[in-house]
Amino acid sequence: MGVTTSGVVSLAPTANSGTPLNLKSVLKSVSSLLGTGNMTPTRSAVSSVAPSDVLVSVRVTGNRTVGSQFVIDSSMIRLGEEPNPFRIGRAVKNIQSLGIFKDVRTEVVKTSAGKVLTFKVTENAKIGEVRLQGVSAFSSDHLISMLGSRSGDLLNLVQVRKDLKVLEQAYRDAGYDEAKVVSFSAPSGDGEPLIFEMSEGILERVEVTGNTRTKDYVIIREMVSKPGQPINKARLRQDFQRIQNLGYFTAINPLTRAGTSPNSTILTWEIEERENAGTFTMGGGFSPTAGFSFFSDIYWDNLFGTGQLVSAKAQLGRLTTYELKYSNPWMWDERKSVTARTWLRDGQVDQFLPNSNSVGYRNERSRGVSLEMGWPFSYEFGSVHSVKYESVQLRDVNKSYTLTSYTFGLNYDTRDVRFNPLSGMYDTFRIEKSFSLSPSSLDLTRVDIDLRTFFKVAEQQTFATRIALGYLTSPIISDEDLFLREYYRVGGSNSVRGWNDYYPFSVGNKQLLSSVEYRYVFNDMFQAVAFVDAGFATKASLFDLSQARIGKGVGVRFTVPMLGPIRLDWALGDTGESYIHVSMGHAF
Repeated sequence: MGVTTSGVVSLAPTANSGTPLNLKSVLKSVSSLLGTGNMTPTRSAVSSVAPSDVLVSVRVTGNRTVGSQFVIDSSMIRLGEEPNPFRIGRAVKNIQSLGIFKDVRTEVVKTSAGKVLTFKVTENAKIGEVRLQGVSAFSSDHLISMLGSRSGDLLNLVQVRKDLKVLEQAYRDAGYDEAKVVSFSAPSGDGEPLIFEMSEGILERVEVTGNTRTKDYVIIREMVSKPGQPINKARLRQDFQRIQNLGYFTAINPLTRAGTSPNSTILTWEIEERENAGTFTMGGGFSPTAGFSFFSDIYWDNLFGTGQLVSAKAQLGRLTTYELKYSNPWMWDERKSVTARTWLRDGQVDQFLPNSNSVGYRNERSRGVSLEMGWPFSYEFGSVHSVKYESVQLRDVNKSYTLTSYTFGLNYDTRDVRFNPLSGMYDTFRIEKSFSLSPSSLDLTRVDIDLRTFFKVAEQQTFATRIALGYLTSPIISDEDLFLREYYRVGGSNSVRGWNDYYPFSVGNKQLLSSVEYRYVFNDMFQAVAFVDAGFATKASLFDLSQARIGKGVGVRFTVPMLGPIRLDWALGDTGESYIHVSMGHAF
């Protein structure tokens, strides 16, 4: 057997045989030697094909780059077989399956020695370069480097099919589930490009349905995905979380459909709003010590569907209180927020008196105003800038002061659902510095650090941890008359549970708090918790941990329509006394 550049392969009788091999004579000779008499071969033992019909040579013509032997081996044709139409057709399919020929034809010539089969092939064009069209989510060079089709190679349709899968898989791995290869253009001549046309599922527009109060723009402005970008699964997940964090909706469902062009997609948010974004409460009571009291609160979140918040509080009785608050989370572009508050308190204020270790009442009057602006660096990380002015009159001790201060803060928030997180963290840092604008100005500096982390341990279960540090200093920090209302108080529902909210076990200009909660979420309306709190406030050293007290207990959180989340905790302090704490929302 031999292979030439013209593609000839031959098989013929040896030069010494003289005549073709006679199988019947051979069988008779073998029979007589074995003593078995006249032995006639059966049809299964001897082929009925005449020697002149047997394939004795295979040729390949038209190949410029691909070796002839490679083509012959790929055809799976065998010398010595009859080249019938079935075998030739199978051989042609085998060669075509290589993907490097655009045409394969055959010719069979009968000779005295047998038949000669010629494959007449036409190679595909050589690729000049590989191009990608419609690509914006990746670097084209990056995608091209992943492909098997290369510049200078023969176009291989088998490899092209593999490349199609590689491209679509690369998009799927990166979260672009809407992306697909819509077509490819093969080179018609040597040096022409191989072009893949991508459809990335470009977001054409965003629609919102089901929102009867909330404006469309309040929802759409939360999105990371923007029209003109390819739809990405990770970005859609971010969009979902951010819309959910608004707290206005009970159900959010994203749907996609084909856009007006083959390369575009329309995204629709199906929204189900909460029954009411506002609350109005009022009530009153009487006690022998406090007398009659009356209160009324108005709270309206998502005002007129614009995402703004307005609240007003009023309390009449021994202590008269008025408070107004306005907040706009998008006062300017990109979440630049503004919150304004003003308040007036006049009357008998509950105060814990450290010297007598009891609760007393101080006749005070305070009025003030504050303005806070949030300036984000990203969705998770941002700064807070706040200015405050407050005038305080302490009538019982005939003292008064003003507090004019600036507070700088940093927030880092990666919670998955901000009002009810299962994972993530929420860390805050605040430093407040007062200014001496008048002789009555109070000089102080306050630093607060609050670190909260949420570890998802199972489906709908999480461990929540908190560490809080606080430090207040002033040249006249020892003047308790002035600083009593500025001190930290530890003990009660928002610090160490297991103590009466009106009787904190420690008061001081420093505080250290820590808490651990295990939360089991049964559904959107109900969850159970187990918790341990520890901490203290002090005027001495924060390193003296013997001052700390511990409270532990269990509780439930349930959502009441028109009111929101209610917290009910039973806690046991290390003194052996237990308390039931009722308040709004989580402890932290």
